[in-house]
Amino acid sequence: MPVYEVGTPEQVQRFVAPFLADSGAPLAAMAFSEPGGSANFDAEAPAAGTTTTAVPDGDHYVVNGTKAWASHLSGWDGDGPDLMTIVCRAPGGVSLLVAEREHLAGHLEVEEHYDLPGLRGCLTSRVRLRDVRVPRANLLGAEGQGVALTRNAFLPSGASIGIFAVAAMRGAFELAHRFATTETRGGAEPIIAHQAVADALSDAKGRIEAVRLLSWRALDAVMSQHPSALELGLHAKVLGSETAVDVVQRLMQVVGVTAYDERFPLAEYLQEALAYPLIEGSNIGVRRRQLQTLLRTPGYDPLAASGMS
Repeated sequence: MPVYEVGTPEQVQRFVAPFLADSGAPLAAMAFSEPGGSANFDAEAPAAGTTTTAVPDGDHYVVNGTKAWASHLSGWDGDGPDLMTIVCRAPGGVSLLVAEREHLAGHLEVEEHYDLPGLRGCLTSRVRLRDVRVPRANLLGAEGQGVALTRNAFLPSGASIGIFAVAAMRGAFELAHRFATTETRGGAEPIIAHQAVADALSDAKGRIEAVRLLSWRALDAVMSQHPSALELGLHAKVLGSETAVDVVQRLMQVVGVTAYDERFPLAEYLQEALAYPLIEGSNIGVRRRQLQTLLRTPGYDPLAASGMS
């Protein structure tokens, strides 16, 4: 996203072209989060803020620091991805530098691969960057522009969490509905005949559809650059992720204790859902604070996001 937003034509061509080829398996990573937390990445001293530094040295920056939690930080082989957009602190403030694989190889140390209970398809690591020399020409935008660029980069991905939440809820609903319509649990008829079970399923389905529509609306606003994109994206992320956790837990109660067995697929959906309030900007540390700022902004129109203003 930052490359598309402020990259020069030369940067866009050089950085993006490998990902449009019909062969190979290039990787890109957004090296934002740090082990000490990044909710206050833009804070100035005496706060820690972003601790990864970029020190000018002739035609290069020398980057040092530790990054964590982003997918693909280690690359396929531990020498880093093909492109790593690094959120770092340069003399002019928080900035974004694009390190290419040739800059990272030999200067990236994988300290740990995280063993996550969910998100098993992501290789998530903590890496240390040691004297990574990045050409000044790989600076995105200007020094100090990194705060806005970083926040903008997480707008579409945050809105996408609503879609991830829908996927988890739909998978869980299909399992719970099938279970309820086929299992008697020792009774005379399938358990969906009990009003409590039917109510739990119908309530879950309604909430799934609500999050689906909100998420579609949010992503459409993001892609069309509508003024409501920020607010709708934040609601899709916060409401979608927290609804998913609650809905999957309630569907597990429809199934009963069988759902607590890790071999039963509902447990996997819950582990996935538990990640969504935490990733792509945690709901409490980042996203609700953004909503607070938005609601306090002079001239905020409470009807704009609904299309009623």
